[in-house]
Amino acid sequence: MDKARARKILEQPLDRLWTVQGFGKIATNITTNARLHVWDRMVVDPEVPAVHSHAYPFRSLVLAGIVRNLRYTEWPSGPWNRVITDTEGPSLAVADLKEAVTEVYREGDQYSQEAHEIHWSIPDDGTVTLVEWDFFRAPKAMHVFWRGAVPWQDAKPREATPEEVLAVTRRALAIWF
Repeated sequence: MDKARARKILEQPLDRLWTVQGFGKIATNITTNARLHVWDRMVVDPEVPAVHSHAYPFRSLVLAGIVRNLRYTEWPSGPWNRVITDTEGPSLAVADLKEAVTEVYREGDQYSQEAHEIHWSIPDDGTVTLVEWDFFRAPKAMHVFWRGAVPWQDAKPREATPEEVLAVTRRALAIWF
């Protein structure tokens, strides 16, 4: 996948199935283990916690735009709430997170994360990434973190509306292509 192929997908976005995830992205599958993400704050759900780990390791290629990635380290207790989701369902705990490093990735850059690494992705509007993951190395659980009394809201993807898809893809094309 390169920027030219991504552009073709963004120019005809309604030819594909897209999902919205509350972290602020729409996504479409490219292969069984690769997805195209288009990031935009207009699809952020403010009740979905953005700091999380994954159920699988992944690699991300920035095809257009800029991604800031904040990685955290964890201590056993502290002011952060944590939900651990696995095959048994969600369970609550507390954690203390410390920002460890802020990384900035631009067009053409790649980065990767192991499943257990806690992070918060902060892409510029219209940023387009290709994400590949390794299901075979997947642990059972992922973690979601937030502060305060706001109850946990699941970030489970939902089908994107045509209006959302067109708004996000048009803005990506206008900003980065």
